[in-house]
Amino acid sequence: VDVRIVLDNSGSMSLDMLGRPLTQRFAGIEAENPYDARALQATLEASLRPGWFASNRGPATTSSFPREGPSPFRSRWWFARDAMRKWIAIYEILGLDPWTYLLNPLSGIGKKIRGSQLEQVFTRQPSGGTDMTEALERVLADHAQERPDSPLLIVGITDGEANNMTTFNNTLDSIQNDAYGEVQVCFLGLSLVREDIEWFENEECDETRIRTIEAYDVEKRQIQLRKVVNKEAGYNFAMHTYRTLVTNFFPSDYDYEAPWQNLRHRFYITLHGRDRWYGINS
Repeated sequence: VDVRIVLDNSGSMSLDMLGRPLTQRFAGIEAENPYDARALQATLEASLRPGWFASNRGPATTSSFPREGPSPFRSRWWFARDAMRKWIAIYEILGLDPWTYLLNPLSGIGKKIRGSQLEQVFTRQPSGGTDMTEALERVLADHAQERPDSPLLIVGITDGEANNMTTFNNTLDSIQNDAYGEVQVCFLGLSLVREDIEWFENEECDETRIRTIEAYDVEKRQIQLRKVVNKEAGYNFAMHTYRTLVTNFFPSDYDYEAPWQNLRHRFYITLHGRDRWYGINS
C-alpha cells in the first residue's frame, strides 16, 4: 500500500479545539488555554445533536463531565503533532516513510516532506488557507507517476471545510467512483466547532471510500451512546489516534455489534454516493 499523508497547516490550526485563540502565544505549540469544563460542555451541547447530553443535566463541573486524554484547550496544531508522531512511529516499524503534503508552503521545506522529517514542520506556526483540493490532486498525481500499480491510502488531518468545497467534493466523488483506481481516504478531524463537525458528518454519510473520524470528544460520546463499549475506558485517546490508520480496512464503525444495521447503512451510502456522482456529471 502506498501511504501518503495530507497535513492541514492553515491558520485556523493555531486555535484550540473550541475555536478560540490561545492566550499563551509565547509558549508556541505547547501553549494551552485554562481548562474550562463549563465552556467545553457548552460547546459540545451547541455542536452535537439534541439529547446527546440529556443524562448530564445540571451545572457543568469537572467532576460532572469527566474526560480522558489531552486537554481540548491545547491548539489543534499540538493535536496534529501528537497524531503525526504516533503514526510515523507505526510506519517506521513497518519500514515506511510516507510523503506528507502541506496545504501551505514553508520556507526551506516547501509543500512536501518525508514523515521522518516532520519535526521541522512543527517548529513553525500554521498559517494560510485550506486548499484541500490542490493537496489531494498533488497526492493523486504523484501516486499515478510513482506507484501506479499500488493501492493508495491517503490519511489526512484537518480542522474543517476546504476553501472551495465544490471542487473538493468533486475530487472526493471521483475517488469514490474509481476514477483514480484503488484509493482510500481517511480524515481525522481536529475541531469541536459545530460547522466543522457537520462537514465531517456529511462527508462520512455520502461516501464509502471516504472515511472521517471526528474529534475525540465527539467520537467518544457517539460510542458511549451507541453502547459499542461496555466500560468508560473502553475507548481511549490512544485508540482514537491509531484508529485512523486502519479505519478504511475495517470500516464497520460503531455497528460491528449490529451487522444487519451496518449492511443496510453500507448499501445506503453507496447508492447515495452514486446518485450524487451522476447528478454532478449528467
